[in-house]
Amino acid sequence: MLKMLDEYDLPAQIFTISLSCFGVVANSMLLLAIKTRSTKAFRSYSTILINCTTVDLVASIAAALSVTRLVSLHATSTTFLIFTGFCSYAGRLPCWLSHVIANQMWTTSNYFLCFAFAHRFLSIRKRTISQIEVLVISTSIHIMNFLTAIALFLLFLDNYCTAEDVLAARPNYRPIQLTNFEFGKYFLNN
Repeated sequence: MLKMLDEYDLPAQIFTISLSCFGVVANSMLLLAIKTRSTKAFRSYSTILINCTTVDLVASIAAALSVTRLVSLHATSTTFLIFTGFCSYAGRLPCWLSHVIANQMWTTSNYFLCFAFAHRFLSIRKRTISQIEVLVISTSIHIMNFLTAIALFLLFLDNYCTAEDVLAARPNYRPIQLTNFEFGKYFLNN
């Protein structure tokens, strides 16, 4: 395996893995609290929270496995995705799979948060959502996001570049970063 890590990767790995570990612990504690402390009156809302928490837990694990770095070449409109997480030891396929799962789970989590908001809004209006309705909507969200994840995974597998492609583009990476920094500095000063 070619060495493609630079001085920015270690802090990114530490930050992402630390945040992901916190997410795993916090979501595990929340799942335990929901399972042991929920009353029957909140059963449908608890189902939404369990879905949301489980999705966040899976996303945190996948994010810890697939720490990524984007290398963008603006001149050629090319972006390389370099995996620097634990998945890089297992190969290309587990990295792409972890990356797709992490990205798609964040989207799924947002859908469940919107669903939880709608549930609370309807509760205020004295309209209850039955457990069956919650299960149907939750299952629909999961199926829709599963199909989207499969499409993303196939799209990622279709666009494959070799390590030599990334290394050939690497000399341009640092100047592009400095150019963007200089542009940002100029933009803030004027």
